[in-house]
Amino acid sequence: MFLVRMEELPLSTISYQRVREIQAYNRVFQKVQTFEADQEKIALNLCRARLDNGELCMVVRDTWGFTLWCQPTKEQTSRINTFLGPEGIRRLHQGLDIQDRRFRLKTYARCFVGSEAVAWIKKNFTLNEEEALQLGQQLIDQRVFHHVVDDQPFRDGYFFYRFYEDEV
Repeated sequence: MFLVRMEELPLSTISYQRVREIQAYNRVFQKVQTFEADQEKIALNLCRARLDNGELCMVVRDTWGFTLWCQPTKEQTSRINTFLGPEGIRRLHQGLDIQDRRFRLKTYARCFVGSEAVAWIKKNFTLNEEEALQLGQQLIDQRVFHHVVDDQPFRDGYFFYRFYEDEV
């Protein structure tokens, strides 16, 4: 099992936060999931389970906690790519509950919640949670939508995201 410190990777701290794919050990890894600093055992157990299933993955300890990185399977990549076209994006935009939302006395216009998007993607595109998170991150990388203050990757939680076409 790989447990790597961020400093061991060929990336700057700023680029590490935003990147979805890294090259390490002569292989390409995709960001799968992030964990809080107190969730090390969960991250390592998930990595161990994937390794037991024949996947190649690693857990990176960074300043925010831990991030699980895995090599994508060909099947996952092709399944997710089928939903990245204009029709899939249109369905997602129409299916999400887009509205003005308040957080800490600030209103964020025309946005949706990450956890609701993950649930919608899982149900309507019949993807599992990992694939839904990968799809969401790919849509961020392709500049379809973004975190409202641009400081979060796509996450399954109470995080607000906005489609670029809905910018006010």
